[in-house]
This record gives sequence, C-alpha cells and structure tokens, in this order.
Amino acid sequence: MTHAPRTPLLRLVAERPRAPMAVIRRAAEHVVESSTLGSRRNAMLAATALAAARAEREDVEEFLRLREQAVAPAVASAGRAGAEPRGVSAR
Repeated sequence: MTHAPRTPLLRLVAERPRAPMAVIRRAAEHVVESSTLGSRRNAMLAATALAAARAEREDVEEFLRLREQAVAPAVASAGRAGAEPRGVSAR
C-alpha cells in the first residue's frame, strides 16, 4: 500500500527528488553570497572610519607636539628673565 503525498512539496519530492535540493542549494548560495557582501561592506566602512580617526588623532598629536616645542623655550626664557612668555597673558 503506497500513500500519496499530501502537500505540494512532498508531491514534488516524490515526483522529482532532486528539484527541491536545487532550490534549497540556490537559496543557501544566495544567503551566503549576500552575507559575504554585507560583511565586506561593513569591514570597508569600519576600516574607513578607523583610518579617519587615526588621521585625526595623529594631527592632534602633531599639533600638540609642535605647540609644546614652541611654548617650552618661551616659558624657559621667561622664567629666567622674570617676564611673561610671549603670547601668554595674565588675563
């Protein structure tokens, strides 16, 4: 005694056993591909944001280093002369 499949999918599997696997395989490949592309996009955005933050941090560090180099001699000479450093006021 054979039972007839009750649902369209089971009927399709009974008539063409490899057809659903092809559909499932294509769907799985699509999921993998779209996931990979999304991951790449996210990685590129993150790398861009990190590079921008690093460039800004390096600019600030350079500015502070140059400022410190410019202020240090003025402070040292003012300390010896007893006057205020250039560019610094007691407001």
